[in-house]
Amino acid sequence: MAEEKQHPEITVMYFEPDYRKDGGSFLQAQGTVKAIDPIEGRLIFYAANGISDGQVIPLSCVRKFHGESVDFLDI
Repeated sequence: MAEEKQHPEITVMYFEPDYRKDGGSFLQAQGTVKAIDPIEGRLIFYAANGISDGQVIPLSCVRKFHGESVDFLDI
C-alpha cells in the first residue's frame, strides 16, 4: 500500500506545442507516476512494463492534475 501512494495513478492535461507552426494541442495522459524531476522540470510516468520510463511531460506544459493523491493540491 505504501508503494502505491509513492507512485500514484494520475491524469494530467498538458499543452503540446506544434513546433512547425504557432499553436499546439491540449492532450491528456494517464498513468502511474514514476518520478517528478524538479531539476529537469519533468513528470515521468512508468512504461507499460511497470519498470522503465514511459511518457515524459515537461512540468511547464502541465495545466491540470487529477487523481486521488493530488486532488487536494491547488495547482
